[in-house]
Amino acid sequence: MFVKSVSRIAKHETRLHGSIRINGTASVPIGIHDLQSFREWARSDDYPERGDFCWLGNIFWVDLSMEEAFTHGAVKTELVTVINSICKAKDLGKVFVDAMRVSNPDANLSCEPDVMLVLYESFASGAVRQIEGSKPGSVIEFEGAPDLIVEIISDSSEEKDLELLPERLFTAGVKEYWVVDARAEKLLFEIYRRGPKSFVKSPMRSGRVRSQVLGYAFKLTRGLDRGGLPTYELAYS
Repeated sequence: MFVKSVSRIAKHETRLHGSIRINGTASVPIGIHDLQSFREWARSDDYPERGDFCWLGNIFWVDLSMEEAFTHGAVKTELVTVINSICKAKDLGKVFVDAMRVSNPDANLSCEPDVMLVLYESFASGAVRQIEGSKPGSVIEFEGAPDLIVEIISDSSEEKDLELLPERLFTAGVKEYWVVDARAEKLLFEIYRRGPKSFVKSPMRSGRVRSQVLGYAFKLTRGLDRGGLPTYELAYS
């Protein structure tokens, strides 16, 4: 295992005692050496209040970057608003954002997606189960295969979102993976569905991409609001 951050931290031996100090703001115990020890740390009081920490196979991914407002935060707000409204209207499932963790032992994976959808049928079948926290009735983590995962690419997450995460999500059994990149002049919005051995990109028809999980075809556009600031619209039909 090695720890990897956006500043490309080198390999660290995990059998020693102590911790790794990252950029002077976050401490990671050196004793974390597998998914189980990572999950135990993530559920502990020692888990940092800020930062994105993922277990991706043999990579301990650390990202302490701040979220950019108009190429990340504003996009996520629109996606969550629309996806959640569809789920409520069709009584499909629950939508979770940011700091809700999902882990999957079969995929050797633990991460906190930008957006995560779990259908009620996945809860009922046991495909996704709730992991309780120390307080009775509290849920701090899910284990299994969420139905839909969304990641919005930032400069610090590009390798994770495009190269490291898709294979793990596919192995976990995730049905759909949405990728959005709003950094460039041309807005990227792609939906990946399950293929025989990996995710395959859903075709675009009439400018829209269909989600099999939600049952609609979507189109994401960007414009300017009355304040001259970027605004996004996720249309569906």
